[in-house]
Amino acid sequence: ETKDAVLKRLRDYGGTKQRLSQLLDEEQKRELEQELEEERQLERPPSVEPCKPIMHKEIERLCDMHRRRSH
Repeated sequence: ETKDAVLKRLRDYGGTKQRLSQLLDEEQKRELEQELEEERQLERPPSVEPCKPIMHKEIERLCDMHRRRSH
């Protein structure tokens, strides 16, 4: 839609093909800059609390067995 509006204005002004090409390049650059800015402004998910680490009962038992043998 913006591109069509630009083309119409250029036709109304009777611009040269070279000028038309330059203006279209500028418009494409602006569109790309806008898209990149939108990507930078993406909302991040809220932070979360990490899970509390737990040790499986069998691992605890194995560690207890090792401690008993070393004492």
